[in-house]
Amino acid sequence: MECRRPPPGMGMNPTVLTNNGMSQLPKLFMPSVKAKLETKALKAKRPGFTDDRYSETSYYVENGLRKVYPYYFTFTTFTKGRWVGEKILDVFAREFRAHPVEEYERCILDGTLTVNYEQVDTEYRLRHNDLLANIVHRHETPVLSKPIEVVHLSEELVVLDKPCSLPVHPCGRYRHNTVVFILAKEYNLKNLRTIHRLDRLTSGLLMFGRNPRKAREMEQQIRNRQVLKEYVCRVRRVSRRKTECGLTCGGCQLQDWCLQGVCSRERVSHRI
Repeated sequence: MECRRPPPGMGMNPTVLTNNGMSQLPKLFMPSVKAKLETKALKAKRPGFTDDRYSETSYYVENGLRKVYPYYFTFTTFTKGRWVGEKILDVFAREFRAHPVEEYERCILDGTLTVNYEQVDTEYRLRHNDLLANIVHRHETPVLSKPIEVVHLSEELVVLDKPCSLPVHPCGRYRHNTVVFILAKEYNLKNLRTIHRLDRLTSGLLMFGRNPRKAREMEQQIRNRQVLKEYVCRVRRVSRRKTECGLTCGGCQLQDWCLQGVCSRERVSHRI
């Protein structure tokens, strides 16, 4: 049993914490502690990267594209401070414009759009720590079907050649069509730690740590600019001129690239 004194001005009686829960906590502390415990329990219910998530659908290839069979997915988010006190339908109509307000109204009434995984009506006003969950039939955007080539695999590190068009991790319209999900589903490489990222349209070497220690070690090297990256790009040549770095560059339409000395048939290396 541990005794802790409350902050100044909050009373003189010590807060007693026991293994049996919160029964001995002063009433003054009960609402905030209860809210934290409820939030922790709700977070535990949120879908994560588990085997159930990986197996909820599968891929197929068509016309050179990797496609995902449509599947049901639950979008979740906690109530933001600016939403507190507003009606749930008003918030979705304003903040989530992918669908018309009539669609969100139907989802609320049908019980596929819930609060804390419980059905509410369209007049419900959001509160702090409310978890909003919306079940949708998801159709992911296709990506190129080029396979991911693993160029190095050890007990601590995974290095691969990421194809273009493929995001590194779930975001926006992509979830199963991401490097993280494909590695888990097709290569059985799970629980990888992201060391750095490449943009969706960028191809090239991508590293993952297989344990927290190795990931932190590589991240530290990147922060200390001990990692050398080399980019190769193609630009449309329209004229020739000198760049600020002194290289002769075809005057491409991407002026900021030209100012960095990035020109066709030139490689640029820099420390990140």
